[in-house]
This record gives sequence, structure tokens and C-alpha cells, in this order.
Amino acid sequence: MKSLQQMQLAWQTMAENRIVAAQDEGHFEDLPGYGRPLEEIIDISDPLGWARRAVRDCVEMKRPLNSVNRSVADQ
Repeated sequence: MKSLQQMQLAWQTMAENRIVAAQDEGHFEDLPGYGRPLEEIIDISDPLGWARRAVRDCVEMKRPLNSVNRSVADQ
């Protein structure tokens, strides 16, 4: 049986590989804020900034706001 540390490393490696593959395929290029520095996107001094961004992004992408509920529930 693998140790917990080995399993965590395996998951981390798999996740990193999938992220790199998605980047190579261009899946992250059309996201809101692509190409901008994180300082412009994330305001760490605003505790509700994530909610404001989620609503703004839904409006910009013309997604229903109930998709924000699913995103929050996943966190």
C-alpha cells in the first residue's frame, strides 16, 4: 500500500500534468483577465472580492448567475 505522501504526490503530479496539457491546448487563453498581472485581477484587501469578480465575470461572459452558486459550493 502506498503511503499518504506518495498518494498526495501522485495526485499533485497528475494535476500539474493536466494543467500543462490544457495550457498547451490553449484552454486558458480566453479566460477573463488573460494576460493581465494578478495584481489587476485580485484585490486581497477586499474580503468579498471573489464574489464581486464571480458576478462580474458571469455578466461579462453572459452566463447565468446560478453558475456562481455552483462555483461557491465547490470551494
